[in-house]
Amino acid sequence: MNGAKAEYQERRLEQADSPVYSATAKHNSPDCRFGWSSLTPAELRVARLVSEGLTNRAVARALAVSPHTVDSHLRHVYVKLSISSRVSLAALVLRHEFLGATQAKTA
Repeated sequence: MNGAKAEYQERRLEQADSPVYSATAKHNSPDCRFGWSSLTPAELRVARLVSEGLTNRAVARALAVSPHTVDSHLRHVYVKLSISSRVSLAALVLRHEFLGATQAKTA
């Protein structure tokens, strides 16, 4: 039993050094639970497509996932951005994309 516990702890330490684990840990850190930086790549893709006016089913087809997965990502986006509607999401995405493009041009 003691050897198994040591092996488990060693694997966890190796995992903590991996880039995949680090990216996941970034999203789970207390500083990164809300706002744009808290959105996962999948949540960002869903947010952008929804902001273009696509339905959940259309987003699911475009991303080759189930409508349930799209709904789940969308609920997480709403919570993380403190919004409750697709219209609010579209406005925020447009503002965020515009500001990002504007900042890139001035840099």
